[in-house]
Amino acid sequence: MPGGRVGPVERRAAARIALGILGLVAVGARFGEGLAEPDFSAANFLSYFTIESNLIAAVVLLAAGFAVRAGHAPSERLDLWRGAATLYIATTGIVYSALLAADADNLLAWTNIVLHYVMPVAVVADWALDRPAWRIPFARALAWAIYPVAFIAYTLVRGEITGWYPYPFLDVAERGYPAVVVTLAILAAALLAAIWGLAATTGRRRAPVTATG
Repeated sequence: MPGGRVGPVERRAAARIALGILGLVAVGARFGEGLAEPDFSAANFLSYFTIESNLIAAVVLLAAGFAVRAGHAPSERLDLWRGAATLYIATTGIVYSALLAADADNLLAWTNIVLHYVMPVAVVADWALDRPAWRIPFARALAWAIYPVAFIAYTLVRGEITGWYPYPFLDVAERGYPAVVVTLAILAAALLAAIWGLAATTGRRRAPVTATG
């Protein structure tokens, strides 16, 4: 920048990189905390939607931040990933606050605050402050639902095999399939509404055909 001044684009890039690093550090610290537990399982740790969504959000934030630093033009592909990351991490924050926070035993741990509050709020704010200029049609944004659906399928199948479920509301052994299915139907409706809402915030011009990530 002329005269050494840093503009809003550069500040946003720096904030994305800092938040991405913070997310990765929080996941790593939570993993370290788990290692101190006698029954800790790395496979179980990586099977939490919270951990997976934070890793996705952190990587996307870093990619977006370094893309700006490298002087790359806005990319449709990267914006699609930003939309996906925003959906997933927002889901983490909302579901945790609504269904899990009351029973959490580590409510005030800094890793808990970062993974369930700071990252969701920051990524949603990043999307709101820098929405894609081109339109992302709802039909295309529906691809964002692939990962949550795959996560549920993986969780239920793995749960049947191991008897372990990452979240009480998915615990078929404890709640039974009818109750779990009702919960999943409510979450699916909320997910579709969130996808529609995110797509609706994007621009009204079509993305350039040559846009790449």
